[in-house]
Amino acid sequence: MTEENLLLRTNNKSEEIKTYTASTATIKQLNTFRTKLQTKYQTSVTESNFFNKNTVCPTCTQNIEETFRVNKIDHLQEVISKYETNLSEIEQAITKEEERERKFGNNLRKTELPTCFFKKTLSDSQQWIL
Repeated sequence: MTEENLLLRTNNKSEEIKTYTASTATIKQLNTFRTKLQTKYQTSVTESNFFNKNTVCPTCTQNIEETFRVNKIDHLQEVISKYETNLSEIEQAITKEEERERKFGNNLRKTELPTCFFKKTLSDSQQWIL
């Protein structure tokens, strides 16, 4: 393998490392979004359960107007449905980015020997120059 070829492969690996780094950052950001959405989803489910189970407020014993209660339940079901869709999309995006990371790791292991060889060759070349 020539030094030019090794330099080219090293530059290609540098680009792959940038992609890997971007994937790692993306996964971290997606996990943050997922956590926030899961919290909002759970809050909406809890609120929906409250309105489904109660026609009277358990704290103040005031009646909950039926129209308000039904409208609130309908609205919360729409919100919950949207959260479920968004969570599913985030899970798919995380899986895609994790797969990209795995591919990078597999590619890196395949090139460890040539990279080590390149470093040794470069080190030897520097000795000749000095």
